[in-house]
Amino acid sequence: MKIRVLCPTRIDLAGGTLDLWPIYSFFEGAKTINAAISIYTGCEIETLQGSQIEVEVSSLRFSKMYKNMDALLKSKDKAVDILKPLVRHFGVEGFRIKTFSESPVGGGLGGSSSLTISMIHGFCEMLNLKMDTLAMVHLAHNLEAQLLKTPTGTQDYIPPILGGVNIISYDLDTIRLEKADFDIEEFNKRALIVYTGRPHHSGLNNWTVLQGAVGKNKKCLNALEGIRNTTLKLYQQLQEKTIDFKDIFRSEYKYRTQLSKAFGSPEIRRLEKITSKKGVDAIKICGAGGGGCVVLYCKNGQKEKVKELCQQKGFQVLAAQVVHQGVSVTKLM
Repeated sequence: MKIRVLCPTRIDLAGGTLDLWPIYSFFEGAKTINAAISIYTGCEIETLQGSQIEVEVSSLRFSKMYKNMDALLKSKDKAVDILKPLVRHFGVEGFRIKTFSESPVGGGLGGSSSLTISMIHGFCEMLNLKMDTLAMVHLAHNLEAQLLKTPTGTQDYIPPILGGVNIISYDLDTIRLEKADFDIEEFNKRALIVYTGRPHHSGLNNWTVLQGAVGKNKKCLNALEGIRNTTLKLYQQLQEKTIDFKDIFRSEYKYRTQLSKAFGSPEIRRLEKITSKKGVDAIKICGAGGGGCVVLYCKNGQKEKVKELCQQKGFQVLAAQVVHQGVSVTKLM
């Protein structure tokens, strides 16, 4: 059996960080709204006779064979760290796996989370297991927390599964998922995803915010409340079909940079300064910030000019847009 899995990554439109427990419990009506994008991760898994595990990590140009599961788990090879919790959880050996990711490392697009979902789908298909969306999200974010030893939220795992634009509501008793209905094509005409060139560490940034919130830091709590209110405003606009991303992104940026100085970066501030009067209405930090990617929301008809300007100034513009489809699983043999 050989299986190929492909998953999109994501941009968050509003409400990032509110997906962390117990932060969402502090703010009534907490939501995160995000969208799947055409930056993909994936894996190919092929079953083998015997107990050996063959691993190829394309993005790291790494390839190695381990004689069994125990040898993999005891290995000090950093390239297989993301695989270890899954192998331990599913108890699998006797397979060949190749992984790939188009997301820049530390890009703030949920690349490692998307790859985790890709591999979970692959192992479920390999083992003929069924798992619903929320169960898979719960498993994935705990596996990553186990690996990273840092707090992990849940928003990053939903776009790789469902695709499209997702409204994630954090109620006290459950997580609720809704699909947002708005003109994705029109958004794609104006949104530009740019990598700042500086990787970020979402786990450490999340930990900073978590400490501030639990420690009752007023500045942190006020900023989180502002993010919550901004997200509820976008949610209402989605219901009324009167979306103003210029206003939403500017509001999100203001409150996110108030959370911690680490959420901004010299590169983000430089990009904002370069583009703010050159065709960009607003800038949206992706994920926990501190580097990684941003979304530039361009004025009508200005996207190509902004793209050229960013490239001239040394920033990497990603060929990405919001996509409807989530995970795809193909049996190759």
